[in-house]
Amino acid sequence: MWEIVNALIPSDIIIVSPRATFTRLFALAQTGLFWQSIATSMWRIVRGFLYALTAGVIFATLSARFRVFHHLITPAVKVINAVPIASFTILALMAFHSSNLSIFIAFVTVLPIVYFNTLKGIESTDPRLLEMAQVFRVPAYKKIFFIYTKTVAPHFVSAATTGIGFAWKSGIAAELIGVVSGTIGAHLHTARIFLNTADLFAWTIAIVLLSYLMERVFYFICKFAGGNSFWKKSLPPCTAKKRGRAIGATFREAESADKHPPSKKLALELPQSEVSHTEEIVLNNISKSFGEPAKTVLRDVNMTFTEGITCIMGSSGAGKTTLANILAGLVTLDNGEIHGLENKRISYVFQEDRLLEWENALTNITFVKNDKALAARLLDEAGLAESVWKKAAQLSGGMKRRVALCRALAAEYDVLILDEPFKGLDGELKPRIMEMVKTHASGIVIFITHDPLEAEFLGGRVTEICEGGTS
Repeated sequence: MWEIVNALIPSDIIIVSPRATFTRLFALAQTGLFWQSIATSMWRIVRGFLYALTAGVIFATLSARFRVFHHLITPAVKVINAVPIASFTILALMAFHSSNLSIFIAFVTVLPIVYFNTLKGIESTDPRLLEMAQVFRVPAYKKIFFIYTKTVAPHFVSAATTGIGFAWKSGIAAELIGVVSGTIGAHLHTARIFLNTADLFAWTIAIVLLSYLMERVFYFICKFAGGNSFWKKSLPPCTAKKRGRAIGATFREAESADKHPPSKKLALELPQSEVSHTEEIVLNNISKSFGEPAKTVLRDVNMTFTEGITCIMGSSGAGKTTLANILAGLVTLDNGEIHGLENKRISYVFQEDRLLEWENALTNITFVKNDKALAARLLDEAGLAESVWKKAAQLSGGMKRRVALCRALAAEYDVLILDEPFKGLDGELKPRIMEMVKTHASGIVIFITHDPLEAEFLGGRVTEICEGGTS
């Protein structure tokens, strides 16, 4: 196509042939000035790009965390995004030395891209996972590494790979407008002044190739970093099975050595000083409504939970899950009081599994309790020894439910809330897991179900929430 256009327009001032362009590019590449100019432009533009990456992530994080900061910074970033690059270039030339021009222009070009993409990634983080982390008292650094980075990373990489191309092009354009000596933009300006189209085309091809190279280099840096941290691939199935069997064998050996007797409750494996004395939890006339107009879910509920299992039954929509979320601190009361819940550690099997889908079964448990041996022992007991290294996304619904149960049992707790914990478990598996929970659960156990057979199996006291939210 290029040859055809060149043939139709015989003027070398307007267009030159591909052969002439690449001949000139090859000649330029043999000079030290060519590579020096590329290095100068690249160093300045990359600096501006990295400054924008850093500022964009910091601003997005603060914006998501503090609404006041969001209302202040977002309009300013929108203005930066709307102002033409030429206007910024002229303003910068009046404000500071031209040697810093491409740094500044690359910064203002990339900042809005990184800011808005990173903010979108943070805001799209699954709130249910954040609630799960809150209930299990997961440290902030773990939430950042295991939850936020997984959600934000695709948005950040997309913004960065797009932004680096924009930074390169806008930086060169700024050098051209500002005639910054010793840069690629200065050579383009010289080619324009002397009507040297061959030089113009040669430098343009160099710019395109360097822009593509920078995008690919940054992409592979992100891919390499992700492959060794938060985008870790699952192990091959055969390896996972071998490691799962090895872990299962380790636990069986440990049990035979009486290091972890299976009859002991898991809570007793904690240091004695960490197990708090269980006191009763008393609910006095608690009520909760949702929506406009208000729909009452719980009304004047009075309950007392003591050590052991309390089964809460009721029809669908009676407010059982709302009650569990109130006890877990995820929902606030409208009226009433709760006594005895202060300073108690909660463990929770949510109605949804709320697993980290991108992490393996073992990591989903160590996320809340950093004890790999305990986590793997529980998985082995739940029949998941060969699935230890499988990502949660690769597990079936019943397997995910068992991982969620193991996670709740592994956590340090005073109050264990089980919201429909056995759903999705059928056949011989369900009685086995029910026996596992009955054996290991300790402290105050609040078991929510609509199945009277499950309540009978686990035993304990039975309280029913009637429709309308009264107990």
